[in-house]
Amino acid sequence: MLYSIENDRLRVEINDIGAELYSIKDKADGFEYLWQGDPQYWSGRAYNLFPICGRITEGRYTYKGGSYDICLHGFARDAAFTCVEQGGYTACFELRADAETRKSYPFDFCLRVRYILDNLLLTDTAQVNTKPQLVIDADDVKCSHGATVGQIDEEAMFYLRSRGIGEAEARMMMMFGFAHEIVGRVKLAPLRDEIDNLVDKRLRGELTKCHNCVMHCKK
Repeated sequence: MLYSIENDRLRVEINDIGAELYSIKDKADGFEYLWQGDPQYWSGRAYNLFPICGRITEGRYTYKGGSYDICLHGFARDAAFTCVEQGGYTACFELRADAETRKSYPFDFCLRVRYILDNLLLTDTAQVNTKPQLVIDADDVKCSHGATVGQIDEEAMFYLRSRGIGEAEARMMMMFGFAHEIVGRVKLAPLRDEIDNLVDKRLRGELTKCHNCVMHCKK
């Protein structure tokens, strides 16, 4: 079942299966910002992964003498969540432990996924309360993820350019603004300022991905 939240600009749909984002659509022109899945490449949209991301060796682990099979990326993405809150600009979904989840994950938990639509920003947060005391001995872990690409708002671009700001600089300002929404959560001011500086330089092409990297990968 699909649930929706919306404001003056965007309409967002969430599937109760996996509490997965299903659609982010511009109400003015119908433009779809979210990848809609293509079986030829990747059929998913925006999975919520729990209790693992990736796979464990042979898909099996042991805990307190028991053996448990767990699928790639865990079971949450295929589970039916309960919508516990929907109204205005927010929706919250919940998944609790039951007999079926304990077949592969023998712990009590409550996983909540909340979406908040704030102007042009869609915030998604996840909270899980659980007590896993689990050790997985595995040296063959593989992880991957998808990505979502959206367009820069043309009205905001026009506003900046009408004030004498060039197109390239206007785009840079908007991209940096979105990045700063995340960087701004860093509480340590000197670290936050340094990350802001690095993000700005990276967006302007002044830094390569490997700048000051400590991994020293072989090329």
